[in-house]
Amino acid sequence: MTSPSLEQVMQRIAKLLALAEDKSNPHESATAAALAQQLMTRYSVDAATVAAATGEAEADLGEMTTEEILSRGGIVPLWQRLIAGAVTRVNGCKMLFRSSHGHLAGLLLIIGRERDARMARYLTTWLFAEIERLLVRAKDTGGPRASGRAWCNSFRMGAADIIAQRLLDAHQAQRARIAASARATGELAVVSTALATLDRRYDEAERHARDKFQPKDTRSRTVEVDAQAYHAGRRAGARVQLESQAVADLGHATAPA
Repeated sequence: MTSPSLEQVMQRIAKLLALAEDKSNPHESATAAALAQQLMTRYSVDAATVAAATGEAEADLGEMTTEEILSRGGIVPLWQRLIAGAVTRVNGCKMLFRSSHGHLAGLLLIIGRERDARMARYLTTWLFAEIERLLVRAKDTGGPRASGRAWCNSFRMGAADIIAQRLLDAHQAQRARIAASARATGELAVVSTALATLDRRYDEAERHARDKFQPKDTRSRTVEVDAQAYHAGRRAGARVQLESQAVADLGHATAPA
């Protein structure tokens, strides 16, 4: 069976996320995001496995690059950094941000190989928009305080916090499943080499970020948190069913004939 190309994978991901938006259902949209990342991870592992087995370089990996995501108002909020940090980590990229001064103020930077950075940017921007959609729906039932800035930011934080952690946990679980499957088919050595290659790709991106941008510690700011809104956001974020049968069902429903 021929492996799908990057463009085919990205087309499937676009269809998944469009399906979630059309249904305007937090369960479907969260499930779609989870499956999108699973497709990205599976593609990366398969490509690295072929390279490890043949000794040839991955043809579509590309050079080290920087993708930019503009944040409004010159400030990159913590909830966006949580989401971007998790998505970039599982896709072999490094995230940097500039929130206060200079020509990079208000930018999230995704640093990595072209293919990895492209996938990370795609899912990061979609999750940003999805959390905003969840917020709009939550405000309808959040009571009088739901229109306040602190309430809205706290909701975003709660949603981002749990989504980011679940994304990291699901990524590790998927890697374990891939390794277990390889062990059963006698391919563990080559798959282990592929997984180690992906880990080194993050280290490569981190070194590149350090050499090119010389990141410095950023002074933290105090963030006002509304506990009710934060937990409402966590409940919304918890709808990301990363291990559910719904993920598999959605994947079968959108698989090419």
